[in-house]
Amino acid sequence: MDTQAPAFVILGATGDLTSRMLFPAIYQLFAQGDWNSSKIVGYGLDDWTAGQFQSHLETSLQELVPGFDAKVWAKLVPQIAYQRGDLTPSSLGMLKSWVDGPAIFYLALPPQLFGEAAGSLGKAGWADETKGWRRLVVEKPFGEDLASAQYLNGQISSAWQESQIFRIDHFLGKDTAQNILVFRWINLLLAAVWNRDYISQVQITYAETLGLEGRWSYYDKAGALRDMLQNHLLQLLALTTMEPMTAWDV
Repeated sequence: MDTQAPAFVILGATGDLTSRMLFPAIYQLFAQGDWNSSKIVGYGLDDWTAGQFQSHLETSLQELVPGFDAKVWAKLVPQIAYQRGDLTPSSLGMLKSWVDGPAIFYLALPPQLFGEAAGSLGKAGWADETKGWRRLVVEKPFGEDLASAQYLNGQISSAWQESQIFRIDHFLGKDTAQNILVFRWINLLLAAVWNRDYISQVQITYAETLGLEGRWSYYDKAGALRDMLQNHLLQLLALTTMEPMTAWDV
């Protein structure tokens, strides 16, 4: 594996997912000294300068990150670039100005664009590992049903190797979700009674103050049921009710 720090390219960088989820995580990893990237490249349709993109992110971080430190942000800003472009191979090829080595391409895009983006990245040569390893990160939801998920897999696999593809759900990375496993099985008192003989019902409540804001176009197609129930909430149910794991690392 190449030890050179990778470039981190976010497709759909001016959207809600980037400002509300990705960059708060990036900022906090950077503040802890755990962020390893040579360059963060935002890629989107908006005709922004790098300064406008950085200012947009800073405003979001000030609202979302408790204890936001301007000095830490000032150290991170020089790593952040912005490239305007669409999902055509020729436009994506312009990323060569920023990427010349290992790279991670994160699809912070509407789900209906996943297949097109993956294919165009492949045609632009970004799946080629001649100059370093490459990874493609695909957010949820991954298809609407089995048939659409299989079709999407086919689209992505036509341009990328399976070892390069990461299908993720940001919810499972939350400390609160992961702590359920520790809370259940490390606590000997609870582990002994965490079963159907002693628990009559399980209630999972997900309440948030966030409205649609800039996400209306996504919700118009996905809906709250597909956005939350069939992935996030069922994942919490699985963590609450599943059998003990044979290993912590899978």
